[in-house]
Amino acid sequence: MVSWRKEIERKLDLLQDELKSLRLQTSYGEFIWPVRGFKDLRKSGESVRSPYFYSWKGGYKLYIEIYPQGTGGAEGTHLSIFVRESNQRIFDWGWYELDIVLLSQQEDKENRVRSCNTVGLLPGLPIKEVSKRWGFSNFITLEELENSPYLKNDKIFIQVKCKFN
Repeated sequence: MVSWRKEIERKLDLLQDELKSLRLQTSYGEFIWPVRGFKDLRKSGESVRSPYFYSWKGGYKLYIEIYPQGTGGAEGTHLSIFVRESNQRIFDWGWYELDIVLLSQQEDKENRVRSCNTVGLLPGLPIKEVSKRWGFSNFITLEELENSPYLKNDKIFIQVKCKFN
């Protein structure tokens, strides 16, 4: 009976996390992705994709892709984080910035962000000509991540903010 109750509570927690994630997807220009089961994802060695989100209302349909064991020259040493555009569209006007942020899970409000990196995108070029993805293969070392407030209860939170001028 106790194990049955714990299983129901675990499933309820997962459903509540999913509902929060769905609510976040409706935000334009900002998206927070809770990545659960991070240790198992590292063991698998596979990349993982977030749900879709939009850069702004009527804007680009984007998703986050992570490589928990790194990719390229950072394979086995870093967490790699990238943002991709789902339709390989052309950026038609302005200058675009994507801030990719790993959020701390500690209570101290002074130290909530580990890393904030900006990727600038030039207008008027098909995404495939600029890059198939934007982000960082060496976002944070796996060793630093393991011993940080950014990985807690086998979960990390990645935030993307979209800006355009």
